[in-house]
Amino acid sequence: MTVFSRTLVVAVLVGPLVSCSGDKGSTGNDATSPVVSSTDPADTATNVSVQIAPQVVFSEDVAGATTGTFTLSPSVAGTVSTAGGTVTFTPTSTLDHDTVYTATVTTGITDLAGNPQVANYSWTFTTAALPTVVSTSPLDGATKVKVIDSVVVTVSKSLDAGTISGTNVVLHTVNNVKAVPAIVAYNDTYKTITVKPRRPLSYGAKYALELTGITDLDGYALVFSGITFLTYLNPILQVVNYNSSTGLVSNCMANIINSDGTLQRSGNWSPGADNVCFTGDDVKGVYYGYLYDTTGYLTRAVTYSNADAVLGYSQYTNDALGNWTQIINYNGAGPNATWFNSDDVVQNWMSRTYDTGGHRLSDISFSAKGVDSTWFTADDTSAFYSVTTFDANGNLIHSDSYNGAGIDGQWRTSDDVRSGYADWTYDADGNAIALGTYSASGTLSQSTTWTYDTNEWMTEQTDYNAGGVAFSYDSYSYDTDGNQTEGRFMTPGTPDVMTGLLQYTFDANGNRLTYIRYTSAGSDGDWYLTADNKRDVKYIYDPTH
Repeated sequence: MTVFSRTLVVAVLVGPLVSCSGDKGSTGNDATSPVVSSTDPADTATNVSVQIAPQVVFSEDVAGATTGTFTLSPSVAGTVSTAGGTVTFTPTSTLDHDTVYTATVTTGITDLAGNPQVANYSWTFTTAALPTVVSTSPLDGATKVKVIDSVVVTVSKSLDAGTISGTNVVLHTVNNVKAVPAIVAYNDTYKTITVKPRRPLSYGAKYALELTGITDLDGYALVFSGITFLTYLNPILQVVNYNSSTGLVSNCMANIINSDGTLQRSGNWSPGADNVCFTGDDVKGVYYGYLYDTTGYLTRAVTYSNADAVLGYSQYTNDALGNWTQIINYNGAGPNATWFNSDDVVQNWMSRTYDTGGHRLSDISFSAKGVDSTWFTADDTSAFYSVTTFDANGNLIHSDSYNGAGIDGQWRTSDDVRSGYADWTYDADGNAIALGTYSASGTLSQSTTWTYDTNEWMTEQTDYNAGGVAFSYDSYSYDTDGNQTEGRFMTPGTPDVMTGLLQYTFDANGNRLTYIRYTSAGSDGDWYLTADNKRDVKYIYDPTH
């Protein structure tokens, strides 16, 4: 038997295994270039966060990513990191808002086998715009704004409603930072912030609206520099005063209004034989002329006789906010017999100081020159002065009145004689609810309370004597815009007795047209059948300014 044997020879190849598939992580004969699979943000994305760190994801692990091979334009400083096939550009600071950026990864980025991209790859994205104000109503700098209007701000994008409240949406007069009580509402559908004052604004007042701390949904602050506007001045055209006993006219006043609504001249008249004002037989009395600076603040008020001779004048000094800080009253033309010169004779003067918020801190009246026989020096004699204190919300809470210089004979020192003081209290909405007036020793002399309805419109004022017994009260009615249309003066009793009636009329802009005060119900005893009521004054207003 013959036996055959075979030898199996196995060849072992020593060396790397080479894949022909170009899989991620492979080397050797890999000839496939990496390609971009995705980007963050996506190409042409908008409203991108300015805190974004742009990323690009490749089809395989890559190398060679640096600030030279991954760039942003406009140029941005940053660092570049790689994790497998993901490359991230991290800016050293936030990107600019509302800016189109181009991100580029170059052929300097390769796979692990050294294969570069076939070509540079670029994409664009636009960062989010800051929220801005698109429009306001009224416009910045507007005049003749209705006192019954809301203020509306329209913005460019949705806001975080949680950052909108009465604490950071503040409407106030430019010369006082105390906020106007208002309802603040945000409507995301229309992108509007609405400020609805709880009661009509003041006539002829300049208001400012400030928005602070309001952000969009990404936390970006609303850009708003504020607006100011001036309400209708609604000046008085005529005043007729009546003898409340006879009902006959006693005297009247007529005003001439400048084109900007400020008062140019006011004159007093007595009715002639026809007992009717503003007719040809009226008897002219003294009249007054008014001058203003370029900002519209009153600087001088002059009194003239019915023969047009100057009888005296008052000179006003105002601060930058329009608060008057000094009034000097003159009653003589001085040695040169010419008015409005430096030698005019001072009758008296007043000084007023304010804090940085425009709150009045002190009122001082000076009645005579001191021992140096010179006006406007430290020893001028004060007739009286007052010092006031405000809380953090701008509410007047305390006032001291002084009427004596004290033992040292010097006014405005620590031993001045206090004649009395007053204290106010307020509710949570800033409405005054109580006032107490006291003697210098602290004895209550009189007190007043106020009540309000759900609109925060004052409905009643009650006055009490030192013993706490009410001796009078007033009640008020309003139209739907919050304009006071009626006031009733009452004396408590059984029953209560009505002693007076106020009635106002208004136009559609909220401007007063008339105001009449009645002091008697007439022979029929009915206050609201006014034909026979006895009135003591009637005002007629100009609603066009």
